Amino acid sequence: MNLPAHSKIGASSMKRWAACPGSVKLSEGIESRSSVFAEEGTKAHELGEKWLKEGETAIAGYPVDMVEHVSVYVDAVMERVNGK
Repeated sequence: MNLPAHSKIGASSMKRWAACPGSVKLSEGIESRSSVFAEEGTKAHELGEKWLKEGETAIAGYPVDMVEHVSVYVDAVMERVNGK
């Protein structure tokens, strides 16, 4: 699976780079490892993006529990878009 490039100052490493900004530069070139949790999070983000762009038909084929959790995000985005 080809994942999009990860930010050098991503949320998953915020505790480290907030405490030590120089760690961003020092960690360049070190192989980044993934986990099943990171891969599931990536799929959830992709579902959210697809759902917002294509509508509810985008949820087909995703696990029900993921759809339930991502729906909270989608609802929050739509409330902001609609000014609520």
